[in-house]
Amino acid sequence: MIDRIREQIQQYLDQLLGEADQLRKALAALANGQAMTASEVAAKAGLGRATVSTTLSKLAKSGEVQKAQRGYQLAPTASPAPSSPAK
Repeated sequence: MIDRIREQIQQYLDQLLGEADQLRKALAALANGQAMTASEVAAKAGLGRATVSTTLSKLAKSGEVQKAQRGYQLAPTASPAPSSPAK
């Protein structure tokens, strides 16, 4: 029973970490301040277009990005994503 709970918790944590990484990559792709389409963000971030589209929608709802005339851009109050730690 305990092992099953640990496994479920680990799966949930892995999912959260994956989502956080997607958010970080999308924000980093937009860090230059220019508006980009979901396809452009996906190419720059190395993520799938559908994943980026969903991620950008979540970021827009939270106010971290805003819809632009063409695509999305960082909201004026959003800070750029920190760079990845060196491996």
